[in-house]
Amino acid sequence: MFWTAHDAGGWLGMALGVIVFLGLLITLILALRSMARPAKSKKNTLPSSTITPPPEQRPAERLARDENDKDEYKKRLAALHTHRPDLPNT
Repeated sequence: MFWTAHDAGGWLGMALGVIVFLGLLITLILALRSMARPAKSKKNTLPSSTITPPPEQRPAERLARDENDKDEYKKRLAALHTHRPDLPNT
């Protein structure tokens, strides 16, 4: 039908239709992929670099690297655990 017509209206419409169809297909695939992923946990939202280790860990690491002996380790732990009157009790 209309084989002798020289306008590009049919080709242009078909090309736009294919582009719209492929765009919708890609959008559908991406939406299905995002829904299939497991939800992220809310309790561990901070990066690991912002989590501060307990104060006892640093003297223990120094003891493990042989930078301090046991007496120095015990002295530092005692200093960490002594009550300071200028700090509130927690």
